[in-house]
Amino acid sequence: MGKNDINQWGKEQIKYAAQRILKIIDQKQKFTITVFGDFCLDNYLHINPHLDEISIETNLTAYQVVKIRNTPGAAGSIVNNLRALGIQVNCVGLIGQDGYGFELKKALHKIGANTHFIVESDDRYTSTYTKPLREIQPNQFTELNRQDIRSRMKITQKQEQELLDQLNKALQNSAALIISEQFLTEQESILTQNMKQELSNLAKINKERIFYVDSRNSANQYKHIITKCNQVELFELFDVKLKTHHDYSLSQLAKYADQLASITKAPVIITLGEKGTFFKTNEQKALIPAFEVKNKQIDIVGAGDAFNAGLNMGLTLGLTFGESVLLGNCISSITIQKLGETGTASISEIKKRLHELL
Repeated sequence: MGKNDINQWGKEQIKYAAQRILKIIDQKQKFTITVFGDFCLDNYLHINPHLDEISIETNLTAYQVVKIRNTPGAAGSIVNNLRALGIQVNCVGLIGQDGYGFELKKALHKIGANTHFIVESDDRYTSTYTKPLREIQPNQFTELNRQDIRSRMKITQKQEQELLDQLNKALQNSAALIISEQFLTEQESILTQNMKQELSNLAKINKERIFYVDSRNSANQYKHIITKCNQVELFELFDVKLKTHHDYSLSQLAKYADQLASITKAPVIITLGEKGTFFKTNEQKALIPAFEVKNKQIDIVGAGDAFNAGLNMGLTLGLTFGESVLLGNCISSITIQKLGETGTASISEIKKRLHELL
């Protein structure tokens, strides 16, 4: 197969890769992955409609919250997925010295993540997604308007340096670094232009470690780091607007992936939803199909985070790039079937899913 040919994986190649993953996934290798980026708290409020009250002061309906559930979100969602796989995780991010920050660290501690490297500041809010869930039937909820809290000011040079100092400490015992870019502007994200440059420099001198970034709108601003985005985000990097999510050809996809890789000097991964995942390395270009999902009801929130965890687990365990992508596809196909939560996958669930391919 030539360098420019696209390897579209078929049943036999997928079966062989699944067998390889099953052989290696049970290895009890002890390693740590550091997650760096925009950490958020997902704050779920469960509302019982039978307890609605009319406010005396406003004459409006006052919803009654009967349960509060806090989970790590954004970069924290990747941490959650890694911990579900039994991987040790260092967390490096910036939060406020507020109640939401306390709850975020508590939620990360609860799943066994290391929060020692998180930087706290009294001039910022902890990024929080408050999600009111109103019960419509027993154990069935509809999500009301989300309420978002973010610090809408650029991080200071002092905070930037403190984050880099903590990151360098965290990397000392880490096999890989996953960078999570949740917010789209420098006014909200810790991933400023200067931070991206510093991370690119770190990747260049730390070739023994895996450096990986999930970027929503600036994958072309990193170098020497494996970059991942979806097809819409890829085309928008080159000012190409898709009419629909599937309004592109495989050759067009490969063309822009090539262009992105020539900028980043590193492998490129493009997730395509139900069409699977395309990737480009120095050695090959390949399209690996998504796992069949028979359940018509799915929730794709957090699917990318699940994929990130699986792919980096695979690379750290020594799987090939293609096998690692297949593992990422496998895990995301499990999590999207878990409704009403940002799901994770266990090793036993992964093994069961892979056995379906044999």
